[in-house]
Amino acid sequence: MNADINQSKVLFRLAKKSDARALAKIHLLCGDKQVDSFMEKLGKRFLTSYYVTVLECKYSVIVVGYRDSDNEIYGFHSGTIDTFKQRKNMQRRYFYLGLSAIFCLIRNPLLITDIFKRYQSLGDNFSTAIVREGPRGEYWAWRPGAPKSGAGSIHRVWHHVLFNMGARSVKSEVNVSQPKVRKAVRAMGGKVVSTTMDFNGNERLIVEYDLAEYCRRFPTQSVIS
Repeated sequence: MNADINQSKVLFRLAKKSDARALAKIHLLCGDKQVDSFMEKLGKRFLTSYYVTVLECKYSVIVVGYRDSDNEIYGFHSGTIDTFKQRKNMQRRYFYLGLSAIFCLIRNPLLITDIFKRYQSLGDNFSTAIVREGPRGEYWAWRPGAPKSGAGSIHRVWHHVLFNMGARSVKSEVNVSQPKVRKAVRAMGGKVVSTTMDFNGNERLIVEYDLAEYCRRFPTQSVIS
């Protein structure tokens, strides 16, 4: 199976609402390997509802990488052109999203504490743990066994898309698992603008990309289909 995967060409396109289930599946596969990842704990039903909601928002930007032979999605890079407006849109769907997580919360009520901490942080205008306005990179996931080159390519494609939409810079939150994370951020063209702590006291970097500089440094021949 992996041999067939590696022989297939990776193409890129903007995600559609019908991709929500596939995005949820990939998030589940990749989430438990990422530092302090949380949403996969709420299950596939919640993640599918979450990505439906994200894709319904006109400020969201999600690029998927897929196999040309059968359109199977390898991975995706998500984010927004306007963090504040996207978050306002998401707040109107909190009840719907809460219902989709209810079965996981019944099985594991301790998750309610984590949800409450995140909700508090979102409402705390003085918290430095999250990006609150402007363009923002959110989630970057690439399926195990998929062509490794695609993971870097989709990062470049997503940032080029934001630049072509008129964004001049984009910020992301990056949790630090080991020292090489900082080196990786710099290697990918990012600048650490601040160091803070996430909801659970883990070190977190707020990273910014100058998109004009990024696109000059990392040109891409990949075309959005």
